[in-house]
Amino acid sequence: MWKHQSSEPLKIDGYSLYGVLGEGAYCKVRAVKSKKTSKWYALKYMAKCQSQSRLRTLLQERNIMTRLRHPFICQLRYAFQDSYFLYMILEVATGGTLRANLIQLTHNEDAVRVIVSELACAIDYLHSFGIVHRDIKPENILLDEHGHVKLTDFNIAIELSVQSPCIQTMSGTFLYLAPELQRRETCTAQIDWWALGIVFYESMFGYVPFRASTAQTMLKQIDRGLEFPSTGPVASANCRNAIEMLLTIDVQLRVKSSNELFQAPFFNGISQTLMEKGAGPAPIFVPPSLPAVMSHKVDRMLALEADYSTAIIHRKREKKYRNSQLDHDLQGRPDRSERLYQRNRKSFSDSHNAPKINSQVSFQTYSYLDDRNLCGRLRLHSLTDQTIPKRKPSSIIRICTWAREQLKSQLGAHSAKA
Repeated sequence: MWKHQSSEPLKIDGYSLYGVLGEGAYCKVRAVKSKKTSKWYALKYMAKCQSQSRLRTLLQERNIMTRLRHPFICQLRYAFQDSYFLYMILEVATGGTLRANLIQLTHNEDAVRVIVSELACAIDYLHSFGIVHRDIKPENILLDEHGHVKLTDFNIAIELSVQSPCIQTMSGTFLYLAPELQRRETCTAQIDWWALGIVFYESMFGYVPFRASTAQTMLKQIDRGLEFPSTGPVASANCRNAIEMLLTIDVQLRVKSSNELFQAPFFNGISQTLMEKGAGPAPIFVPPSLPAVMSHKVDRMLALEADYSTAIIHRKREKKYRNSQLDHDLQGRPDRSERLYQRNRKSFSDSHNAPKINSQVSFQTYSYLDDRNLCGRLRLHSLTDQTIPKRKPSSIIRICTWAREQLKSQLGAHSAKA
């Protein structure tokens, strides 16, 4: 990760926001442009009003990405936070995902050879650090403007160690899971090579080799053996052999490194050392860029999302702490995300090679005004907050009834004045 040279802390105001590049269950990725340098980046951000497990996942992803320096892995540039969000500034790949470009690669052995070779180098590099990606699939493979791959999305990646050399939990995308993982056996980094084999097959033929809705049905298909399409363009024998090396059920016989894979005739003349130095074969397929996404500014969007995030936090606190004395006590109590940082003994922005960007941010109680509310339900919560007696009500029904009466009386007074 790049070091922030300026003494000024990084803030989201330093970037112009553009369209959405991708969206997950709890994170969103936008194209952004630095106002200072005019360079393009990808901004991945997550609201702080998430569960502790999700916050921990993003922290783990950030900690892993700070260690990675590889031409075929998406680079983390900066990480910082504010009162509402955790941010990661990433290297941008304007060619989109492999999934979006898959139809143009089908049956093109030369183009697929370069992409699989670069992915193999990236996987080998990760495994040299004991890191297993666990979710290699076309959606998590980006292409830059020259057609080179950028492996991304390390949110479920895991780091193995001497004390914990095996993977004990099942995680990943079902169609790309290795058979030993679906059997819930103890697994190693070999699961990434199986996933690469699925991506290899899908890039060549346009669909995955094994398709099922349950693990039991999937395992039956895998046990029947790998089948190649008998109609349409036929892949070469060397190509089929390379796919079989990756999709071998027996873990001991499956490919274990990029050097072993490159010994296959299909990858004749390809060297990991040369590829990582930029001296490998040039990409055959060069994807179109994303001008539409990167031309629509949406600077107000994060502010609206921050309002929504704040509303969620506000409503959670309102439910738990109703009277003014408890609200006063809450101001000195760290939010659950802050407690998570304290347990990890480091903030999202601090590490051995990251700048001291932001100090710990404690949430304060928010006074929510009517003009910032998102819907009538929140306006009712706002009215309740501003006028509720200093006591804890016995039920939510009494709150709503009392608020309705207050609203009617205010409307009546307003009509009388008119």
